[in-house]
Amino acid sequence: MTARDRLLLVTGATGAIGPAMVAAALAHGWRVRALARHGPPARLFSRDVDARAGDLRNDDVRQSVLDGADSVIHLAASLHVTSASAQASTDYQSLNVAATAALARDAVAAGVRRIVFFSTISVYGDTNGRIATESTPLVPRTPYARSKVAAEVTLREACDSTSCAATILRPAAVYGPRVKGNYRTMLERLARGQAFPVLPGSNRRSLIFVDDLASAALLAIDDPRAAGQTFNVTDGQFHTVAEIVGAMCAALGRGMPRFGVPSSAAAAMVKMSRPLLRGRLANISALVDKFVEDVTVDGSALQRELGFRPSVDLHEGWRRAVADAGLAP
Repeated sequence: MTARDRLLLVTGATGAIGPAMVAAALAHGWRVRALARHGPPARLFSRDVDARAGDLRNDDVRQSVLDGADSVIHLAASLHVTSASAQASTDYQSLNVAATAALARDAVAAGVRRIVFFSTISVYGDTNGRIATESTPLVPRTPYARSKVAAEVTLREACDSTSCAATILRPAAVYGPRVKGNYRTMLERLARGQAFPVLPGSNRRSLIFVDDLASAALLAIDDPRAAGQTFNVTDGQFHTVAEIVGAMCAALGRGMPRFGVPSSAAAAMVKMSRPLLRGRLANISALVDKFVEDVTVDGSALQRELGFRPSVDLHEGWRRAVADAGLAP
């Protein structure tokens, strides 16, 4: 049976990664069913996509979208939030954990062959300059990361000893068209000349371009060696924050900012001010925090065991992100 004869369900299809995932699957000949809570905006997907609106926490919705599916790419999740509200905690449990467990159980019952689940490198917690591998102990420090660890466990339990194999991907920081978050915020601030990078910017980060991440997921669906495995997904490089900001500036057609904040002062500021900040100031604090951290993960297992080869380098990736955001010079 070829990919063209098989149906792929993509949950969370209208999020930051979903459209790239759907496009890559179509390009590889899959028939695609895309699920999103509110349905896709006009012209987001081609007419070839079976686009559905529905909440994954609903039993009827899950069973309907799984009907006839060969494989599932599970992206749907409640993502990072800056507040520790009761609603956020409820969403993490109900969507990230309980709905993942229910999806896995229903997928097994429906005869689904493979589930590829998107987790996060946040499950490793503070690596403190060490390089995390798939065997590094999990020490999640945020409610979001803890919900992803719980989802990984419940997925394995549901698929263990069944014909539906699960593969867990832990992507590094994702960037590219449509992707939001701290890097997109920094990009926009650099475009406006309002950024004050953390200096010297020698701390390292692991990244993955969104199209390469989609390619990794498709590889994991079809390679029998991926069944039951967990892989970090990175572009294979450790980038310093200075290199990342430099690639952003080059894509924007701007020079590097002339002024910055020393990393020691930035770290101290974040530590002291975090309990007092709310709203927009809390977002800025979180941004500074991210650019002070040294977070690196080893993605070589996916390359070594499945032959994954990232195709987009840092400069090309940020050129595409800038063009998509309408920030190109």
